[in-house]
Amino acid sequence: MVDKETIKDVWKAAQKDRYKNISTWVFDRWIFSLSMVLCFGWLLFVAWSYDFELDYYECIEATPYYSSGVNCDNPFYKPITWKNAETLPPGEYGQKPGPLFKSVYYIPAVLLFLASLINYLIYNKRAIK
Repeated sequence: MVDKETIKDVWKAAQKDRYKNISTWVFDRWIFSLSMVLCFGWLLFVAWSYDFELDYYECIEATPYYSSGVNCDNPFYKPITWKNAETLPPGEYGQKPGPLFKSVYYIPAVLLFLASLINYLIYNKRAIK
């Protein structure tokens, strides 16, 4: 059985490097670590919801950079599927990413903003006054 002294020692060790002070500002590393874990969790959830496969490609008109005339070079060149052609005519191929995939830019930014706001409200609101 775990006694109170062991719990206190573990808590004290966990608290050792929790705060980072820069001038009068205090940064709680636990808050920012939790927000980073939530960001990575969100990215993992989005990847899982797309079955860890993003196979969408849109071939607009061929540009002079493409060597194949009116076709685009196929970035998914693999045998057995529609991806087996070395070049593709203009069009859309695969499953187009939805709003969930487009949120991978915004949700982490919102989470980091909320972590900064919570950190500010708990520790730094008094430092500005």
